Amino acid sequence: MILLDDNMGINISFSDLSRLILVIGACLAIIGAVVIYKKWSLGNHNIENDVLYWGGGILMLIIVQAFIRVMFIGYV
Repeated sequence: MILLDDNMGINISFSDLSRLILVIGACLAIIGAVVIYKKWSLGNHNIENDVLYWGGGILMLIIVQAFIRVMFIGYV
């Protein structure tokens, strides 16, 4: 949903930015899953910290993306 007003260019660019953040988060999730799987398959079963670090980073990206949508675009 794009708001039609004088600031239409700004709304489109923030919308694209929020989508870009989600794509970056998805790529980081795949990389994190591979890194954790590699550690686990090599015998390092102490991966709780790594899961929390990667998961927390991706959760932060999702929160930032939602914040951008609410503050600059005006909808969730």
